[in-house]
Amino acid sequence: RNWCPYSVTRTVTCQVQNGTVFQRVYQSCRWPQGCSGGSYRTVVRPSYKLAYRTVTALEWRCCPGFQGPHCEEGRNTWS
Repeated sequence: RNWCPYSVTRTVTCQVQNGTVFQRVYQSCRWPQGCSGGSYRTVVRPSYKLAYRTVTALEWRCCPGFQGPHCEEGRNTWS
């Protein structure tokens, strides 16, 4: 009852995809009799980069005029 909602924005880091990476991987011969040389295969992997996003969240804090761990302590309004 003495709590009020406050909108809070934070900047967080996250990974976003940034294209693909092609990598040639050498593969040796798997035949028991042997074969001439080996072969290459292409591995396609996604590439990622670090990005920053602004996230808005709702936090509950003491309403103006109230304080304390449970927002039960009101400030004195008389002088």
